[in-house]
Amino acid sequence: MVELLSGFLPWSDFHHDAVNEVRAMKEHVQTTEGSTMMLQFCPRVEFRRLQKYLDGLKFHSQPDYTFIAEMLQLAMKNNNVKMDEPYDWEE
Repeated sequence: MVELLSGFLPWSDFHHDAVNEVRAMKEHVQTTEGSTMMLQFCPRVEFRRLQKYLDGLKFHSQPDYTFIAEMLQLAMKNNNVKMDEPYDWEE
């Protein structure tokens, strides 16, 4: 969702074999400064809650998809986005 809304992810420009750089960037976005940078074009309140929740999951954890859907729906409501609106490339 972040990539769809902002057009990029902070590690998008790294080559696929730059594993350490990508790891460092992903660790950076877990900081307040990095999160602010990554979510600058996103609904910050809802997406920060989502990020905090997702970052807290363990590898084998079952995600709470209801919570995730509720956060996305709340972000849409708070930003006056309608589910049936066309994507910008469909207009």
